[in-house]
Amino acid sequence: MNQLYKMDSYDQILDERKNYFENLFSNVPADIAVFNKEHRFEFVNTTSIPDELIRDWVIGKTDEEYLAHKNYPTKIAEKRKKYFEKALKEQITVEFEEAIYEGNGKITYFLRRYFPIKENGDFAEKIISYGFDITDIKTTQIDLLERSSMFSRMINNLNFCVIVIDDSLTIKFANKKWGEFFGIISNQLTDYFKKDKTGIKNLFSIKLKEKYNDSLKPINLLMISERGNQLNLECSFVPFYSINNEQKNWMLCFTDVTDHVNAVEGLKKIIIKEKNLTELKNNFVEMVSHELRNPLSIILSNIDLIEQKIDQIGWEKSEPFKKYTQRITNQIDIITTLLNDVLVVEKIESHKIISKPERIFPVENFTQLVKELYSPWKDGRTLDLSFKGDNQMLYFDKSHLKYIVTNLVDNAFKYSKDKPQPKLRVNIRTNSWSILIADNGIGIPKNNISKLFNAFFRGSNVGDIEGTGVGLMTVKYFMELNHGTLLLRSTVGKGTVFCLSFNIHQVASNI
Repeated sequence: MNQLYKMDSYDQILDERKNYFENLFSNVPADIAVFNKEHRFEFVNTTSIPDELIRDWVIGKTDEEYLAHKNYPTKIAEKRKKYFEKALKEQITVEFEEAIYEGNGKITYFLRRYFPIKENGDFAEKIISYGFDITDIKTTQIDLLERSSMFSRMINNLNFCVIVIDDSLTIKFANKKWGEFFGIISNQLTDYFKKDKTGIKNLFSIKLKEKYNDSLKPINLLMISERGNQLNLECSFVPFYSINNEQKNWMLCFTDVTDHVNAVEGLKKIIIKEKNLTELKNNFVEMVSHELRNPLSIILSNIDLIEQKIDQIGWEKSEPFKKYTQRITNQIDIITTLLNDVLVVEKIESHKIISKPERIFPVENFTQLVKELYSPWKDGRTLDLSFKGDNQMLYFDKSHLKYIVTNLVDNAFKYSKDKPQPKLRVNIRTNSWSILIADNGIGIPKNNISKLFNAFFRGSNVGDIEGTGVGLMTVKYFMELNHGTLLLRSTVGKGTVFCLSFNIHQVASNI
């Protein structure tokens, strides 16, 4: 009786221990199963098979029968059987991954291990199978691989060379562009960069790494390809550390700027040639202008002598001859004006003109100017001059101011023949002052205005009115030189208005 009691107690203890471990394994967040050597289930936890009826049914069944019941592809059963037999035969732990494709298109990834259990002796006849859901890890891994592949394709399709090297000049990565650039393949690059002719050895001298450490500033290199071609390269490099922050690496980007360098050199030659031609042209203009002035002066002086002789023969006989001499004098004036304008253009192009501001009082300055030149003008009309504001002292280049005003006022008279007198308005404010010149003349065609300030350009409606097309270009240049702004408003047949504005303090600061 006592012996039976002890046996019952022993069985109870075993059942309790069995229930304990079964409950323990059932609460582990992994698929756990125990197989005998025929690959038949002896235990499976609830994580692996949540349904209690199926869990009871599967005990004694093979893994292949269970997978068939789940309608899983036979290749999964074949794969598991292969690894199971390997673990059992070689008595080793076997690890493998598998992908389970659900009906809704979802894929679940598992990492499985078969672990032999040695109960009696040295040979295990049971296998514990445990698997972990690694779907999140696998999905991240696949995403990283796809990203890596995408970046690899991007880098290989770049139009410049990229390499990653360490301090010993060992190549860690090189894109495919190197084959096109240098005619060498990636596994030859390490030896290639260690050759003196590449210039990379000097590039990575201690001094250079200290100077350009953590800098994106490009460095210009002259390198020779394996084909013997000379290449001008622009190299940018960035230092970075490996994941464990132990080894320093360098990413180098090489851009072929050979065509750019050649183009710049060619452009420099063109600029030098153009500069020489400009100097030759300017010297020629100065020489011709100087040489023409002498014969013009001689002609004028002889005309004076001729007119003196004509005066001696009496008014009635001399009048016809004076008309001829006056025509000659007028044409000489036109040629002289043209020469002066050409010289001004030459000085502007040569940057020989500078602004020299001086003190002026606008009322006195403009009143004197009008008195000398426009009281009256040569056609008998006078200039309508008026002032607004205080007559405070201003700073301006007097010669430039006279040229600007007389050029615009002369045009106002010239292009408004038989019309009311032109107007000149001077307005002095606290911080600025302005000049307004208006006429009621022929106006400027709208499509001419954008070209009006180009050298030797004249409006399409000027007819036979005299002019060289240089004045307005010079006016604009003098305005910019003296920090002024120029506005123009014109209507064909109604007239033109020029408004010139200046900042008092800005001009004064040039003194």
